[in-house]
Amino acid sequence: GNSGMILRVMSGDDITNTSTGVINVSGTSTLGMRVGYGTVPSGIEGGPSAINAGTINVNGTSDLGIIANGNSVVTPALRATGLNSGNITITGTGSGALYSLNGATITSTATGTNRVLITGSGSIGMVVSDVLSAGTNSGRINVTGNNSAGIYNVGTFNMTDGSITAAAPGSVGVYAKPASNTSISGG
Repeated sequence: GNSGMILRVMSGDDITNTSTGVINVSGTSTLGMRVGYGTVPSGIEGGPSAINAGTINVNGTSDLGIIANGNSVVTPALRATGLNSGNITITGTGSGALYSLNGATITSTATGTNRVLITGSGSIGMVVSDVLSAGTNSGRINVTGNNSAGIYNVGTFNMTDGSITAAAPGSVGVYAKPASNTSISGG
């Protein structure tokens, strides 16, 4: 599939969809924003970030709004990070808003009129896909799609504020795999 924005470096650079920006994702296996901890340094210490303050619309099959992949083998705290404070709307099937893998982290702080909205079937708001990855939510996640989830956690997930609403047949707010670390301390 295709990607709207890509950043893969070994440094603290970022790509940003500003508050007036709109990324439309459709097709199959297409990505809105993709950030990866790479092998090319750019002189700024840290982990790379994909930042959405605008709007990402996902309307396809197996598509993702933001994907963060990887961390430093030498310094695991330096990781690729996906950040959402804007709107991500999933109307597609089997798609996701934010996805972390291979030691990356994702965070959603979308509040007020901003949110993660899942209307597509079999779709997920935030996916922490492995034991090395992490996610945090202090924003709003609304699930109205059948057989969908607000959170799917295999690694470490923290909810410190905000809300997750699942109001459709077969939907769930938070699904945590056995042996995952899931903490809901607010919201």
